[in-house]
Amino acid sequence: MVSEECKREIIKVELQDNGIIRNMDGKIIASLDKYTDLEFEARLRKIINQTCQENDSNTPDFILAQYMVCCLSAFTTATQQRETWYGRDARPSFVADSPLEPTTSQS
Repeated sequence: MVSEECKREIIKVELQDNGIIRNMDGKIIASLDKYTDLEFEARLRKIINQTCQENDSNTPDFILAQYMVCCLSAFTTATQQRETWYGRDARPSFVADSPLEPTTSQS
């Protein structure tokens, strides 16, 4: 059984230059922050296409890019739910003082 949160409906929308997304009735349904999400998906689609990553699955690059964006979104939601479960702050954070660096083995 699919939860209500997982159900999606495909609708036709119009993306305006100012980042406002309207449905076909003209109602504003969303707003993009400086096209961040749209630009990321477009860049991802371009990388998938340039590196021929769509060939193995015979799936168009835009479908793979949409899938990957949805995976990232689902992971973010799961991470926030985990943090809430443990009683921690679920807001995304970035710790600049301790970047992850690959470990090197010394022989």
